[in-house]
Amino acid sequence: MVFGFEEYFMEINNIYDMISVCFGLLKDNINNHQVFIGEYVSEGEEGQKNPNLGVLNCFAEKVMAIMRKYEPSGFIEVRDEILEEAKKLQISDFQDELWNRLTVVYHILSAIDAEAMHWDVGRMHRTLGPLDRQRKTPYRVYFSPKETIHKGFVENVGRERTGSSNFFEHFNCFRFVDERKWKENCEVPQVYYTSVSKEQKEEFLEKSKLKIAVLPVSSERNFDFVSKLGASLRVDYFAIQQEAEANQICQCVVKAIEEGAHIIILPEYIASPKISEKIKCSLREMNRRMQGKENLLLVFAGSTWTEEDNNVMQILDARGMVLGEYYKYSAFTQRSSDGHGFTVHEALSCPGKCCDVVGVEGIGLILPAICRDVIDGEYTEELVKMLLPVLVAIAAWSPSVASFKPRLEELANKYFASAVLCNACSAVDTEKENIGLASIVTKKKTIVGCDKVVIKREQCIGRCGAVPCIYFLEYDFGYENSKKRPQLTSYKYCER
Repeated sequence: MVFGFEEYFMEINNIYDMISVCFGLLKDNINNHQVFIGEYVSEGEEGQKNPNLGVLNCFAEKVMAIMRKYEPSGFIEVRDEILEEAKKLQISDFQDELWNRLTVVYHILSAIDAEAMHWDVGRMHRTLGPLDRQRKTPYRVYFSPKETIHKGFVENVGRERTGSSNFFEHFNCFRFVDERKWKENCEVPQVYYTSVSKEQKEEFLEKSKLKIAVLPVSSERNFDFVSKLGASLRVDYFAIQQEAEANQICQCVVKAIEEGAHIIILPEYIASPKISEKIKCSLREMNRRMQGKENLLLVFAGSTWTEEDNNVMQILDARGMVLGEYYKYSAFTQRSSDGHGFTVHEALSCPGKCCDVVGVEGIGLILPAICRDVIDGEYTEELVKMLLPVLVAIAAWSPSVASFKPRLEELANKYFASAVLCNACSAVDTEKENIGLASIVTKKKTIVGCDKVVIKREQCIGRCGAVPCIYFLEYDFGYENSKKRPQLTSYKYCER
């Protein structure tokens, strides 16, 4: 049997486009992924099987051996060597002729996927996806790191994440997005990668601990919702209140860094353009003061209502540099009593325009989210299913945290994702205690669930005016602890 797919590979100049082409050949020519995987490339426990599996497995071993000496600068030689091995194959006739030939493509991709388990993520030029550059197919390629802070849990929990049995979720190291079917007018997610010191990486992987600071901010809000047109509303920041609010937030940021936080999260809407710039200045100053020795890795800096009428969260590093942006996708709405039209509509001009995700060495992917994106059970869950983050960092402006609870449980149960909800204190009625929520993935008997911690006001009844007001969440993802499950604790910062 002739391999017959050489022409698809000859113009490819990098490994990630080779992966994309392999995936595209499989996806576009096989209309039943489960049958192909089950009958053409799986051994099964007993009974008949594809007579070519022995030859194909030997071929995959050769591809893996070739990939072990792969260097990006030597890709062309690697590609040609793999194609030469493919041409030598002697494959017997088996069922459908095209599907039979595609078993070779499948084994090329699965062999590359197997070897990628050993790749140094730090060599990926600070991005984990999309990695394919030539765009030979509509399938974007993402790398899914396996060295994560919750690796012990994932390996020992005794069950797999919920997923489809199709090609999109079939491979270990690579995830794929069909650009044609992604959200209309939205860019596919960009996953950026940030490295840490050798000591920090070892600490994350060995101790599996993460400290997160949640800043509910003031009990007085610094903006108002104003009518735009019809039922549409936009955010308008109070000019006279920004300086005081900025000073309060920056004091909280500084204290959180001094207390050793790895991640800081702020609420939805509160980061006016002036406050956003003040936060960056505070981070730069603290970075200089501490000579880069602070624990801080990321700041999910709340969200800003922009002049273009978008609700945008910026992701900052410890030096105040912008690593990425996240545009809210699901607008807040309230339906009219007759079911037709809205009484309230958040006037987002470009919902979901940009979704940047950050991968941290030794921790894994951290996905940003804004309020309704989580509650609606669509956008955030789709991203989690696709990218498998360790943590979801949620900024919210919500009068209640109750509607987030079932969503956080789903993310943990299906995808082993933990979460932090940083809700604005001023969004919650002053008589209510619960203002935020956090969850950590854990095993509950035979299923995966989550332990939750509710962030509560502490005798302040929403009028404390305390500076700084910080809640710390300490995540222990270690599976081999005394209770054989991850742990989550919280406490409110008090001046010593």
